[in-house]
Amino acid sequence: MSVYTEDFYRALVDTPPAKPKWVDPYGKTSNLTPPDPRGELTAFGKGIRAFGDEAQATGGGLTAWAGQALSNVVPDVAKPYAEKLRDWGTEVYQRNMAESVAGSQAPTPVMQDIENVKSLSDFGSYAGYQLGKGLPNLALMAA
Repeated sequence: MSVYTEDFYRALVDTPPAKPKWVDPYGKTSNLTPPDPRGELTAFGKGIRAFGDEAQATGGGLTAWAGQALSNVVPDVAKPYAEKLRDWGTEVYQRNMAESVAGSQAPTPVMQDIENVKSLSDFGSYAGYQLGKGLPNLALMAA
């Protein structure tokens, strides 16, 4: 005999999940989204994250290109599928490029352009970001 009844399973399915709560340092309970536990990234870390986002964007761009190439050669019956592939690849490319820019801006922006460097601190931020963004490519070239 089962311990779980049909009513038990129905209650699981019919009950909406509760919105998670978190307690802030001041002891107040809130329904807001909890803060990001990872904390602030360095300029180098933001560069590594930007590299990952741009690598994913490259995959989306190649997928969009393949979908466009397929839509030019497949019969009319298969064109909608090739166009969906192209649209999905384009969406992946645009989303990841936006994430790359957003990741370098928040919460503390880093210097992405050498023209914006005004101090030694700005140069350190710029150099760390560019090194983090280019280090995976440099490692591949050295291998």
